[in-house]
Amino acid sequence: FAGARAELERAIQIDPQDAQAYDDLGVMYFTDQQYKSAADNFDKAIQANPDLSQAYGHMGWVYYALKNYEDAITSFEKAISMGQTNVGYYYQLGLSYAYLRRCDKAKEHLQKALAIQPDMPAAQDGLRACP
Repeated sequence: FAGARAELERAIQIDPQDAQAYDDLGVMYFTDQQYKSAADNFDKAIQANPDLSQAYGHMGWVYYALKNYEDAITSFEKAISMGQTNVGYYYQLGLSYAYLRRCDKAKEHLQKALAIQPDMPAAQDGLRACP
């Protein structure tokens, strides 16, 4: 990641409004479990381009990883409302609702995830947690 990270940082120096570079850099930080740096870059991506829908979903990853389920819900719902169909966003949104004991909403999103990927254990577990 070091070389790719350096390239993205150079791209941002050249164009500080490069939303995709911020988003890609955020994904790298997220992968390294550097959640604050990831969130900072996703936020910069959103500031540079509020229409970059995947950046909202990626921000949802950070909130979910930090067990901040309310903000994860907000981020995942924004990404989905903007047209994102990433199955992970649906199941993590559903699980966020499940952790908050809002099972009606949890079931709705977990079922959407299973409609896309029927053999997803995490979504199946979420449905079992919300009978």
